[in-house]
Amino acid sequence: MHILELTANVFAVVIGIVSAVTDAQVRKIYNALTYPGVLVGFIFHTVAALLFQRGIAGFLFSLYGFLLGFGFFFIFYWMSGGKKMGAGDVKLYAAVGACFGVYATLYSLIITALVGLLISIALLFPVLFMVIRTGQLSILQDYKNYPIPYGTVIGISVTIWVILRMVGLTEGLILPFYI
Repeated sequence: MHILELTANVFAVVIGIVSAVTDAQVRKIYNALTYPGVLVGFIFHTVAALLFQRGIAGFLFSLYGFLLGFGFFFIFYWMSGGKKMGAGDVKLYAAVGACFGVYATLYSLIITALVGLLISIALLFPVLFMVIRTGQLSILQDYKNYPIPYGTVIGISVTIWVILRMVGLTEGLILPFYI
């Protein structure tokens, strides 16, 4: 992993971890994290591309990642009317996308989906145990109304992705530094 890519990835991890903590504690992802994250992602990759004489490739690299992260989560935000997926989650993944670029954002979205699934299953097991033990299906209604702070899932997933990149477990995946 190139030192420039590592710097952008570490920045995304810091934003992800801080957002994970705040989302878990107060159910909020602050704009003071997401907006600078988007800005730093764009500036970082644009300057890095200019240093390597690649023109606007760095800007486009961040733009495509930003659009993928924002667009993917905006669909869920829009479909739920902002009730199940918050705007902070959308902006957080937009910042992650700007820092990661399009390919790493795509792979990290897959990890995010898997982590979200595992956390959902882990939260569902005690509920299923109670349903089996008591025979009351109404317990499932309570589970349906318990939202998962998805900023926490995003923070965990971003950290997992960067660790996989650092130890070289993503070798062979299509991950150009710039498009």
